[in-house]
Amino acid sequence: MQKGRIQPGRMFLVDTAQRRIVPDEELKARVATELPYAQWVEAQRVRMKDLPSAPATPLANHETLELRQNVFGYTAEVLRLLQPMVETGGEAIGSMGTDTPLAILSSRPQSLFNYFKQLFAQVTNPPVDAIREELIMAAGTTMGPEHNLFDPQAVSARQIEPALAGDLQRGKWTSCARSTAGTASERAPWPRYSAWPRASRGLAQALDKLCTEAVAAVADGCEILILSDRGFDREHAPIPSLLSCAAVHHHLLRAGTRTHTCLVVESGEPREVHDFCLLIGYGASAVKPLPGARGHRNPGWPRGHPGR
Repeated sequence: MQKGRIQPGRMFLVDTAQRRIVPDEELKARVATELPYAQWVEAQRVRMKDLPSAPATPLANHETLELRQNVFGYTAEVLRLLQPMVETGGEAIGSMGTDTPLAILSSRPQSLFNYFKQLFAQVTNPPVDAIREELIMAAGTTMGPEHNLFDPQAVSARQIEPALAGDLQRGKWTSCARSTAGTASERAPWPRYSAWPRASRGLAQALDKLCTEAVAAVADGCEILILSDRGFDREHAPIPSLLSCAAVHHHLLRAGTRTHTCLVVESGEPREVHDFCLLIGYGASAVKPLPGARGHRNPGWPRGHPGR
């Protein structure tokens, strides 16, 4: 005879066949030991540092800095926001939330991220802490397809642990993580990039082509799709990263193949925590800033420059 309540993080199972109540410890031990999960993870996990090296990619240079800032909508205010990240690796100090006018009411061009407004916080809850609360949460991520949760197998643990700051190119050259993206320009090399001719009104057509190529790549066995802004130039504007990510995510859902691959966004557009959260919320497994676009030092820039 027992008396009590269900405590946080605990459970019990009423087994009608055995005519007994299975307690929390026994239930969790049974589920955790019925298959060799730890062995699967250790054997199947792929670390990015163990993959073959890729050819070196040149850093963005100072001569194209103004072009890149204009393409991705960088302003003097944005540069002030980025400077602490470049100099100290920390985040700029600011208020929690914003009371600026809605982006839809502005007469100036706005980043797509600005249309998703975070309301001002009226409470002072402490931030989520993955260090002090590591027992119940983690801030890490993995890249790879998702298999049937109701039929666990060793292949389900085949995931890549990324170190995106310098190793994204490394993953492009492995059979485990082939990459692709779409473009409205036929002259872009493989892997292709999400860009469209800015002289036309072909954004919708570029998105359709991007989604079609993504479905074809997944059908061809591509386990990781990298949506990159690298292909832009003075004649081809990049598709907004949030738009391309969300479009491919939902198109793969409709095609029934979303769990067969994962999405990685490589872009110079996101710069605030809010931007990265939106990309992850709309389907990205990981986000990597373009070299020279955010937080990457270029030794050719003068000392004191925000990019250095």
